[in-house]
Amino acid sequence: MRITEIDPEVHVVFSNGAFVAAKRARVPIVPVLLEGMGQAWPPGTLVVEGRHELRIAVLGPIERDQIERDAVEQLSALARARIEHARKKPAATAPADTGPAA
Repeated sequence: MRITEIDPEVHVVFSNGAFVAAKRARVPIVPVLLEGMGQAWPPGTLVVEGRHELRIAVLGPIERDQIERDAVEQLSALARARIEHARKKPAATAPADTGPAA
């Protein structure tokens, strides 16, 4: 699934290819939220430099029976809705990075 650079005011845009492939292969789709990638890896660059805060959330799968039943457009809308819902939830706080373990 390809996603455009995400800005809080920009909606997520998907390529339908992942949904078409999932229907053909009869496999679940697992939506993933990635925030902060645009700052960490700006478009047109090849290397990530420095430290960046990222938020990654692996969301619940869209199950095989629903993939078989729904149209590609419906599956895309469902994945988008799940990601948008996750974006609105506060991020879980992870422990501070204290460096490598001794």
